[in-house]
Order: sequence, then structure tokens, then C-alpha cells
Amino acid sequence: MKIHFFLSAGGAAPIFPFLTTISMQRGYSSVIVGLMFTLFTIPALLIRPVIGTITDKYKCRKTALISTIAMNSLALCALMVIPGTHVEKEINDNDVIKSPLFWLFFSTIAIWNTSGNAEFVLENTICVALLGENTHKFGEQRVWGAVGWGTTSFLCGTVIDWFSRGQDYKNYTPGMIIALVMNILDLYVASKFEDVQNRDKETDAGDMKQVLTNIRVLSFIFWVVIFGFLNAFVWHYLFWYMEDLSRIYHPETISYIKTLEGLTQTIQCFGGEVPFFFLSSYILKRVDGMKVFSLMFFGFAVRFFLYSIIKNPVWVLPVEFLNGLTYALAYAAATSYSAEITPVGAEGTLQGIVATALLGIGAPIGSFVGGFMFDRFGSITSFGILSGIAFAICIIHIIENQFINRFCKDKKFLDELSNINYPEKQPYIKTLQGLLLTIECFGGENPFFFLSSKYTVNKKHLPIKIHFFFKGAGAAPILPFLATIMKQRGYSSMIIGLFYTIISFLGLLIRPTVGAITDKYKCRKNALTLSVAISCLFINILIFIPGSAVKTEINDMDVIKSPLFWLFFSTVTLIIISNVVIMVMEDTICVHILGEDKTKYGHQRMWTAIGWGTMSIVSGMCVDWFSKELEYKNYTPGFIISLICYILDTYVVSKMKNAQNTDVKTGPSNVQKVLTKIRVLSFLLWVVAFGILISFVRSFVLLYMEEISNIYCPDTKPYIKTLQGLSLTIQCFCGEVPFFFLSNFILKRVSHMHVFSIMFLTFAVRFYLYSIITNPILVLPVELLNGITFALGYSTAISYAAQLAPVGAEGTLQGIVGMALDGIGTPIGSSSGGYLLKRFGSITSFKFISVVALALCITQTIINQLINRFFKNDNVKGEEVSN
Repeated sequence: MKIHFFLSAGGAAPIFPFLTTISMQRGYSSVIVGLMFTLFTIPALLIRPVIGTITDKYKCRKTALISTIAMNSLALCALMVIPGTHVEKEINDNDVIKSPLFWLFFSTIAIWNTSGNAEFVLENTICVALLGENTHKFGEQRVWGAVGWGTTSFLCGTVIDWFSRGQDYKNYTPGMIIALVMNILDLYVASKFEDVQNRDKETDAGDMKQVLTNIRVLSFIFWVVIFGFLNAFVWHYLFWYMEDLSRIYHPETISYIKTLEGLTQTIQCFGGEVPFFFLSSYILKRVDGMKVFSLMFFGFAVRFFLYSIIKNPVWVLPVEFLNGLTYALAYAAATSYSAEITPVGAEGTLQGIVATALLGIGAPIGSFVGGFMFDRFGSITSFGILSGIAFAICIIHIIENQFINRFCKDKKFLDELSNINYPEKQPYIKTLQGLLLTIECFGGENPFFFLSSKYTVNKKHLPIKIHFFFKGAGAAPILPFLATIMKQRGYSSMIIGLFYTIISFLGLLIRPTVGAITDKYKCRKNALTLSVAISCLFINILIFIPGSAVKTEINDMDVIKSPLFWLFFSTVTLIIISNVVIMVMEDTICVHILGEDKTKYGHQRMWTAIGWGTMSIVSGMCVDWFSKELEYKNYTPGFIISLICYILDTYVVSKMKNAQNTDVKTGPSNVQKVLTKIRVLSFLLWVVAFGILISFVRSFVLLYMEEISNIYCPDTKPYIKTLQGLSLTIQCFCGEVPFFFLSNFILKRVSHMHVFSIMFLTFAVRFYLYSIITNPILVLPVELLNGITFALGYSTAISYAAQLAPVGAEGTLQGIVGMALDGIGTPIGSSSGGYLLKRFGSITSFKFISVVALALCITQTIINQLINRFFKNDNVKGEEVSN
């Protein structure tokens, strides 16, 4: 096994770390390289869980391992004969995509990478099977992979420089030959393996489900994704960064840059990975795996910060000693932990799941983001941003780990699991189960129900999740950009604030009205379908309204007198009002579908965050792309994306079942009993405050980003829309998605009012950070706080309202809460925000609102304590006031 690890890593080292520079020498831009690394991980995403599934079921790990090594060898032979190894200048991205030669190169690399990923899963599975009970000693075996990688990478770099003497490009053929030789030797070694697979044991699906539904395991898989995300920047872009340093600051190092690059790999392995792999057994016996992950994230923050201040590629070498902490120790912790929790007979499946999280989800996201960042900001600035992100992740991880340790009651589940006897049953693992795991892990009340044939996709919840996704995706290209669209049309911040105030007051009337009407006439589905269709119609009109850009701000009175303004205002108002109706109906239908599990609302609602986060960055990039060489931004691509998503959503909601109890009627006295409770009145007051604060984020953060871009960082103006879209993506994927997913867990353990106290405090911190930032790029890590300031607070409000609602009046209560949030709180925040920004500017305004949020936190905490003390018998449960 140790010889295999040595030869396997030795065969990958001459190719994998040099892929970015090989691609760059072929004339491909950083965007194309990032896209390549993202795309060719898709088949790898499928192969990891599939190969684990197949080899678990058919007991053929050894055969599969030999086949993957042989496939690697064939792909290397093909790679050596592909022409076009170097060009003099970078090729246009469109020409690259149209080139058959590019797709031949891409396909070969994809096959090589896919077979390598299958080999990765199989070697780890075989290794932990050989170790038996001593899975913590995995690092002592895997260390030989580091030895092989370090030895061959340095040798390869030196040989490439040697054979490239006197040429203005690098000849990578010697490295490919070294890789091929190592693969052929590895093929012989693997053929001599003993078959270590247990052919007598089958696994009960219930045992696997018990592991994968545990909150600690879910958390572990999420952090493995983040681990892969951060490592992707080292794996794919470190050499690119070194060549940037060499070209910009020290051109004298260009002649031996490949030797330096190979030497970094050697130091990573011998100076970093070998010691930490060797010590991992000792460390993991004494330190909890999640604490190891905290150290790893902190190590990434330090490592990326050092990259951002180094000017000489030679000084990168000592930084690479940190690779032992940021990769070797964490990788050993992840593999040994997954081996410990694996039921007998399913070792390959669980190793495939972990590999999918690391290399199939985290790494491709990092590759794509890295390509974009390197293209927009350059390598040095990108690593500075990443350092801040890694540090924020470290803090969040520590807090979340402490939270789970405090509130999770099943701390000894691993010890209990080790005593389970696994009866022989029919194999339960299905092909592509790992792919389903990847999809469902990000949004379902039980992400792992499919592990047995008796667990099927919850078709009852699936349509509402699809609707949430398309609704979020359709709204993202328009709603968050409205303030900047209006500013480009020449409207002042006062007009923008007035605009948001008026439409919010219209929403104030619409929310309770539509809730009451649909409760009375039992027409929720029809109201939802009609609202989505209206959105489609008026987005289509919005595309053709003229006057999209003016050079100077128009006088407020001239704006109010303009028929064009009122046409724009009416169209956008109807779009927003239809979205208001959609929000009331979707929330009401969702909590009705959930029944008694109303705290799981966040598991469904998180799909809006995923749709919003995906399309916000896509639309932002499209707007920037189609606005090249223009003095203004062309928002038409965003409108078209929105229209397509709403059309798809119209079809989805038209196929939904009418989730409404048509036999129950509710008298107004039942609702009145709920609304006269002091706790409920207090709750609605704090929802109004929630709306005031969130309106500053919704309506003015993008304006604030443009203001600091204009004042402090004018060099960011060409890609400010992309930055704004990226800020929304971070809000959703890094903030909302985790907290929507964890909201069920949190709300079962923390009271609703305590959640609101935490939310107000976080608003104070968020607004204060806005007030001291002078670079729009630094806004991005602040957006991580959106998980607490929106996702957790919103889940709390909706689930609490659902608990209060008498049977049959769910829509009415949801409408009242929506009215308090978006019909009272939001217009107050919008109008006051517009005034503050016009009089004092965005930076001073956010400093002021930070103090207001802190005062709200203190006031709410005191009032909550007083209510708990003096109104102990004020029961607010909806079932006690309903018929």
C-alpha cells in the first residue's frame, strides 16, 4: 500500500500542479482555466460516489483500482501527442471555446482527472480496510504519497527547465514521460494487492442513515467542502501566482521558475506533509478533528496573507511549510473520521461521499471563483481577499463547533455506533446515490433518505423547493439592482427612498388582504400562479422602457413630472407587488405542506437563497460583460435571465397541488385572541424593527459599494456590477444557505426572541463594518453575516407565525407578519435611508444605523426579560385559540 501511494502521487505530480501553467502557455486566460477546472470536476463529481457504490456492491475494489491506473496511462499517452503546446500571446476566450484543439486537450485532461479521482477513492478505501481498527494511522500510510509527490515534482521541474534551455517556452514532455513511467510501475504493484474486501457483510440502510443524519456529520461534510474550496487556490493557482511575481517583480527568475515551482512541491511534501502525516496518528488521538479543522482554516488565512505581501517567488518556498497544517493534517483527520463512522460494507460509499465534498464540490467552486478573481483582481490582490475570507471562516467554524458541542445531545453516537451488529440484508446502495447526496445535502429535511430503497425522494416537498429556487433566481437579477438602475436613470437617493416607501405601503395593504382572501376563498394556488405570470408580463415590458441611462442626476421635481418615470415606476411596482403576493402565498403553502414540522421551513426556503445566489453573480457578470466599452451598464441581460426563470416558475407552480384545507373555517375571534397577546404584539414590533434594518441592506448596500468605489477605488468601477453580484452570492451561499439549513436545529434549542437579540447585535456589527470600509472588495467578507441578519431572523418570524396561526387562518397570519416586515418596517427604513444617504452620505449613515441597531438589541433584550418575568402565563400557542 505504501509503494502504491508513492507511485500514484509520483505519477500525478508532474502533471496536476502544472496544469494551470500548461494551459496558460497554450494561450488560455485565467477565466478559461478556472472554467476548465470547474467543468472537468463534474464527471469527477459523479465518479467518486458511483465507484464507491459499485465496488461496495460487487466487491471489486482491486479490479477497479487496476482499471483506473491503466486509464491514467492511456490518457497520458494521448496528452503527449496533442499539438499546440505554446503560443506567443493569450487567445481570445471565444476563439478558445470554438477551437477543436481546446476540446481535445480538455477531454484528455478530464479523462485523466476522472480516473485519478476514482483511484483516489479506491486507494483510501482499501487503505482503511487494511488498517482495521487503527484508522487513525491512515496518515502514516498516506505520508508515502507526499514523499512520492515531493520527489517527483522537484525532479520534474528540474528536468523541464533543463530541456527548455534556449527556448522561450517550457517543454513539458519530459514530465509527462516521468508520470507515465510511474503509472506503469504502479499498475504492477496494484496487481499484486490482496483482496481486502469483506464479501460476507452487507450494511443495513438504517445504520448508514443514522450516521448521515447526525448534525455532527452534516457539519463535518460542510467543512470538508470549505476545505476543498480553499485548497483549490493552492492546487490550481499557486504556480500562476509565482509566475506573476517572477514576470512583474523579478524577471531574472523566469529562466528557472519551473525548478522553483517543483521545489515548492517538494517543500510542501517533505517539509509540510511528511511530518504532519507521520504525526497525525499521535495528534488525532489527543485533539478533536473539528479543532484540527479550526487550525487548518487559520493556517490558510496566514498562508494567503503571506502570499499577498511577497514580491519574490523565492520567498514563497518557506511559506509552503504550512502545507502540513493546511492539507496533510486536515486530510488525515477527514479520512480517519469518515472511516470511523462508516458501517461495515459501506466503506467505499462513505469515502466517495467525503471525496465528493472535498474534490467534487469544494474544489470546483474554488477553481471557478479563483479563475474569476485572478482575471479581475490579479493574483496578489486575490490572495489578500482570500486571507480575509479564510479568517472569517475560521471564526465561524469555531463558533459553530462550540454551538454544536453545547446543544447537540448525541455526543456519544460514534461510541454507540461501534457496538452495532450489522445483520446481513439485501444491498441497499444505488447507482448515483452519491450524486443525490450532493444535491440533497444542500436542502432537504432529511438529505440522506435515499440510501435505501425504502427511502425515496419526498415528492411532496420537491415542487415547493423547485419553486423557491426559480423564484429566487428570477428576482435576483432585478430586485437588488433596482437602486442602481434608478440611479443610472438619473433619480436621486431621495426619489429612490420615496419609491421604496410607496411600494412598501402598497405591500402593507396587499399582504394581509391577499392572505385573508385566499383563506376565505381557498385559492392559494391560483393566486400564486397568477402572481408569477404577472411578473413575467411586466418584466417583459421593463426590457423595452427607454431612458436607461443619463449622464447627470435629474432634478427631483422634473423626475416627478416625467411620464417616463411613472411608466417605469408603475411597471416595477407591479413586479414588486406580484412578488409580495408570491411571498405570502409561498410561505403559507410551505408551512401547510410541512404540517407539524414548521421549524423545518428554513430547509425549504434555503432554495430561494441558492437560486438568488446563483443568478445574482451570473447576472452581474453578464451585465458587466455586455457593458464593455459603454459609459453605462446594460441591464437587459439580467432582465432576460429573470424572465426565463419566472416562465419556468409559472409552469412549476401550475403543477403544484392545492395545499389548503377546504373544510375548515376560522372566525375572526380566533385570530383576535392571538393578536391581543403581549408576546405576539412584542414579536410583531420586533419584526417591524427587523424590516427597518434589513431595508438598509436591500436598498442601499449596492449604492454604498458604488459610492466607495467612486471615492476611494475608481479602479474597481469596470467590474463593480460583478462585485455587487458576488456580494449577493456570498450573502446567499455563505450566509443564508447554512443558516436556513441550521434554522431547524437552532429554533428547537433557542427561543425566538433570543434569536432576534442575536440578529440585532449582528446588524450593529455589520453596519459598523460598512462604516469603516473604504474598498468595495472588503465588503464581501462582511456579507457572511447575512446568515444571521436575514436567514435566521426570517426563518424565526415565519415559523413562529405558523405556530401561532389558528387552523384555516395561516395565510392571514403570514400576511400580518409580512405586513409588519415589508409593509411597515421596510418603507420606514427605505424613506429614512434615502434621507440619511442624501444628507450625510452612505458611510456616515451606516455608522448612525449601527448605533440604532445596538440600541434595539439592548432594548429588545430588556423587554424580553420583563415579559418573561411578568407574563409567564401568557400562552401564545395557536392550537389553544383555534377551533
